[in-house]
Amino acid sequence: MRRDKEGRTTYGLGTLDKLYHQGLLDHVRNPRGKQQIQTPDIFYREENIFCGDAISVFVNVEQGNISQIALEGEGCAVSIASGSIMGEFLKGKSLEETFRYYQILNKYLCNEMISSEEANGISYLEILGPVRDYPVRVKCALLCWSAILQGIRRYQPNTF
Repeated sequence: MRRDKEGRTTYGLGTLDKLYHQGLLDHVRNPRGKQQIQTPDIFYREENIFCGDAISVFVNVEQGNISQIALEGEGCAVSIASGSIMGEFLKGKSLEETFRYYQILNKYLCNEMISSEEANGISYLEILGPVRDYPVRVKCALLCWSAILQGIRRYQPNTF
């Protein structure tokens, strides 16, 4: 670890300041969605066995929409921040919208083309944009999304 000319921390391959920007760090330091849901409609725990990250998603559903969402787990800054951001973003969204937003975010983080309409739909999630420059971290950002999708599949089999 060393400092570059601008005083940023470098780790041999460049700086990580772009990835660990203030918006992302705010979600790491103050994760949203940590309230308890005693009897969730949806529960699922997802683990990344390669890095040790694990996240549990608790969701209540009313009339097909996410009325409450809570997350707990342990992991790297990217997975914790992504869970916090996802929880804020998905509240009030339908289960079908959740799957659609996952697909768009997955394409976006993997540097695939998305339409301007899709980009507008996930503009709140752009805080995760720097992950695109670190492909090995995409799985960290999508861990919570994978958990909620697996939970929805258990709750509503044959949904997607």
